[in-house]
Amino acid sequence: MLPERAWVLVADGGRARVLDVVDRPRKVTLVSEFDRADHHLPSRLMGDDRPGRVHESHGAARHAMEPRSDPHREGERRFAVHLAEMLDEGRAQARFDKLIIVVPPVMLGDVRKALSARVRGTVVAEIGKDLTRLPEADVVRHLEADLAS
Repeated sequence: MLPERAWVLVADGGRARVLDVVDRPRKVTLVSEFDRADHHLPSRLMGDDRPGRVHESHGAARHAMEPRSDPHREGERRFAVHLAEMLDEGRAQARFDKLIIVVPPVMLGDVRKALSARVRGTVVAEIGKDLTRLPEADVVRHLEADLAS
């Protein structure tokens, strides 16, 4: 059974929805929707136009350097921070009492790291699934099944 007043964060690395679920009577409303603009771009278009070059220690050879991190992963981490800030603002305004997080496992780690202590204290469930493409009513049904077990 869901708490009486809860927000449900349903996200993946590039899109997110926040649902407001009121238990009595059961009512699900969309609070906000987010979409990362660069989510579907290939990595080669997300970074610099050309990789950096390095000179060989002896001789005249030069080689391209690999980027230090994957631009997609960095974008996902920044997106998790953005979502955590939005949740913190909602908690500061007392718009929810409980929080349920439904994100894929890798993103779940990013979101956990980004959450403030104030929001972390409201988390009642963390579900490592990608339900971003489901309609709101189906998301709630999935939550009921997962939370009941």
